[in-house]
Amino acid sequence: MRMRTFVAAALGTALLLVGCNDDGGSASDDTDPTEDTEPAAPDVTDAGDTESTTTTSAVASDAFVVEDSPVAGTLEEAYGAPDADPIVEPGTAGVQWYAGAGTWVAVFIGLDLEGLGPLCPGTSVETGPGTFLHVSNTPTEDGACEGFTNPEATVRRCGEVLVYETLIPLDVEGTLYGSVERAADGGIEGITSRAEADPGQAPDIDPQAPAYDSPAGVFECE
Repeated sequence: MRMRTFVAAALGTALLLVGCNDDGGSASDDTDPTEDTEPAAPDVTDAGDTESTTTTSAVASDAFVVEDSPVAGTLEEAYGAPDADPIVEPGTAGVQWYAGAGTWVAVFIGLDLEGLGPLCPGTSVETGPGTFLHVSNTPTEDGACEGFTNPEATVRRCGEVLVYETLIPLDVEGTLYGSVERAADGGIEGITSRAEADPGQAPDIDPQAPAYDSPAGVFECE
């Protein structure tokens, strides 16, 4: 079904890891992580410009209730081979950020996970121009991050949503990056989002909950 919003109404906040290598830099020289312009958020309406899968079953008693997060960004900045199409159409998907158990949790929404196949999402925080810390990439399936050298975090699929428990402490100051990446011929291709770290505005989330009760419905995790 088309997604009205999964913790997504707050994507009106303008802005998955900019692809970073293990020394905190960008995985792609084509991406300028310090660019001043923040992308517009995707237009998510009742007609559904972003898509996700929800269940129609009754809310499980152990489902975690989530609200929309104002700490959010859209997947806008694509990188990879110069002539290649973006792996995700810019502006059609996004990342919501939540307060987990001491670390940030990134929720990737609006992705066609079946169509995209194995992915290597990642996150990081830019604490100064070109300085990336707490970098991670984590495969959605075995082998999806082959060739990546960053530490792994934890990612789970919940319907058409990815819940990513990052390595980024909640008290860090800077710009949060959430990217969808995968290995490509001769390198990495991906698309990234950005949002200002503001834990005071981030709703709480249990990153290991078996299901999430969101404004769009119930998302059950694998």
